[in-house]
Amino acid sequence: MVPFGKITLGGIGGPLAMAARDTVNGLREPFVTEWRQRSKKPWDWELMSIVNSELELP
Repeated sequence: MVPFGKITLGGIGGPLAMAARDTVNGLREPFVTEWRQRSKKPWDWELMSIVNSELELP
């Protein structure tokens, strides 16, 4: 797992999109990413997960 840092969302959309934007922008804990190398090629990586311990999804 690799600490990623802060993700900031922008834009205007429907009420659900704006609620998601405000929730993500209000998080204080950093996002952590997990990557997997798919082959021996140095550019062939796949993002497996993005986790934020503060983010709660129903």
